[in-house]
Amino acid sequence: MRYTMIFHKLMVALLLLTILVISNGCTRSFTVVKAQPKTQVNSSNRERYDPNRTPTVAEEHLHEGLILFRSGNFQQARHHFKQAIADNPHGWSGHYYLARVMMRQEEYTAAMEHLYVGLDLAPNEPRTRSDIYRSIAECLELQGELARAELNYRTALNLFPESTPAKQGLARLQDRDQTIPR
Repeated sequence: MRYTMIFHKLMVALLLLTILVISNGCTRSFTVVKAQPKTQVNSSNRERYDPNRTPTVAEEHLHEGLILFRSGNFQQARHHFKQAIADNPHGWSGHYYLARVMMRQEEYTAAMEHLYVGLDLAPNEPRTRSDIYRSIAECLELQGELARAELNYRTALNLFPESTPAKQGLARLQDRDQTIPR
C-alpha cells in the first residue's frame, strides 16, 4: 500500500513537471529536427516537487486517465483526458493522451489534430517532443502514410536518439519496405 502511494505521488510529480514547463512553440512542420546540445540546469532554477501541494483538477484527471488507459479502459480514460483539457486547455499532456486513446479507437484524423495541438503546447524538451513526433509517426503508419511516418520517426530519433519505440517504428517501416515486391 505504501509503495502504491509513493508510486502515485511520483507519477503526479512527473506530470507536474511536464505540465509546468512553458512551450516555446512549434510549427506543423515535417522537417527533421536536430537535437540541441545538453545544457546544465542550475539546481536553484529547477522546479521542486512539493508532496504537500494539492494537485490541480486537471492533474487529477490526467492521473486517473492514465490509470484507466493503462488498464485498457479507453472510454473512461478518454473522458478524463477531455476533462483535463477543459480544466487546462494550454496543457500539452491532455491532448497527447487523448490522441493516444483516439489512436486505439481508430479515430486517426482526430488523434492527429490533438497530437499537433500537443506539439504546439509541449515544452522545448527533447524527450517530450520526441514522444509526440513518434506518436504522429505511429498514427501516420496506421493510416498507411509510410513516407510521412518515416520522416516523423527520424525526427523523433534526432530529438531523442535513445527512443526505443521510435527505433522500432523505423525498423518496422524498413522491414515493410523490404517485403513489398518491386
